[in-house]
Amino acid sequence: MNSTEGLLRVLRRVQEIEGFGLLEHDRTGCYSLLLVDVSIYWRLFRLLYSYSGLAPLRHDLFLGFGFWHAYSYAHVALWNEFRLTFLGPAFFAIFPDQTLLDRPKLIQSTTFFMWMRLAYPNFKSELMKALQQLKTILAADDIVGVEYDMQH
Repeated sequence: MNSTEGLLRVLRRVQEIEGFGLLEHDRTGCYSLLLVDVSIYWRLFRLLYSYSGLAPLRHDLFLGFGFWHAYSYAHVALWNEFRLTFLGPAFFAIFPDQTLLDRPKLIQSTTFFMWMRLAYPNFKSELMKALQQLKTILAADDIVGVEYDMQH
């Protein structure tokens, strides 16, 4: 059995239990939520919207993309973007003896961000001062750059 056949068998079994798209079921007229991970979501989405015969299923079924996947990849994106400039040094300030991986485990990343959020009131004023100094430096650099461009 290939994976499409397996997916269809599981979808049919869930349909029998939940009743979406079935006229003769105890739950007729009720909506069903099917919360799935990313690969199954896209396969079911394509399947359900590619065949007009599956319209009754779409009428009663809300296909949900698991939020944990987006949450997990948000952490990956944050580490990829800010690991070298900010997050890495902050990580080693909190965990000096730990190894920082290119892609930390979600539990490690979540713990780190939670601790940063809890500590934020203690370093907020220093952060605001540093950001203001950075804005001043960048604004001065932009002015110098514009003046240089006008002269040449």
